[in-house]
Amino acid sequence: MLLKLEQQKRISKRLSLHLRHEPESLGLQLERGGWVGVDTLITTFSSKYVSITREDLEQVVAGNDKLAICLRPDGNEDSRQPRA
Repeated sequence: MLLKLEQQKRISKRLSLHLRHEPESLGLQLERGGWVGVDTLITTFSSKYVSITREDLEQVVAGNDKLAICLRPDGNEDSRQPRA
C-alpha cells in the first residue's frame, strides 16, 4: 500500500531527526558514516511511532526530494542500509 504524501513527509522528518541528531533516542547505534541496519531502523521506529515496512521506507527514500535519507547501494537488497 502506498503512503500518502503527508505520511511520507512525517516519516521522513522523524527518520532524518533520529538518523542525524538523536539516534540514541531510538536506541540506534550508527555505524561509521552514519549507516544503520534497515531491520533495526524499521523495528525501533515502528515501536516508537507508526509501524512501517521495508516498502514504506523505500517509498520515503525514493520520494525525498531533498535527499535527506539514502540507502547504501552496495550489497544485496537485505543488506542495504539507510542514513541521513
